[in-house]
Amino acid sequence: RALKSCGQGGTAHVKLVVEWDKETKDYLFVNTEEEYIPDSESVRQQRELHHQPQTCTLSQCFQLYTKEEQLAPDDAWRCPHCKQLQQGSITLSLWTLPDVLIIHLKRFRQEGDRRMKLQNMVKFPLSGLDMTPHV
Repeated sequence: RALKSCGQGGTAHVKLVVEWDKETKDYLFVNTEEEYIPDSESVRQQRELHHQPQTCTLSQCFQLYTKEEQLAPDDAWRCPHCKQLQQGSITLSLWTLPDVLIIHLKRFRQEGDRRMKLQNMVKFPLSGLDMTPHV
């Protein structure tokens, strides 16, 4: 059922994990204390491919949010003066801050037609958040 929900072509990688209660495992297998099954090379490659930094700061998140981004050629816009298609850029910025700032972090990354949840820990100050570099 899980493979069918992944769409055409299935998943890039599937890892099966089976958890046994100790009594059943001891009944079915002998010498389970010394049992070690290393991950295959494909598991290691997938981990490296999807490696994410362990932590980042809230300030780093704001730096990425306000970084200039080049638009793709298919997102070109027509210049009202020369009437030519122009490849543009976009920059998101904060102009003013409210008395109470509520921050919601978007914790997903789009990869092709798939969304991957980011597992990064975001460090943030409990008091004294300085937003002046981002306004």
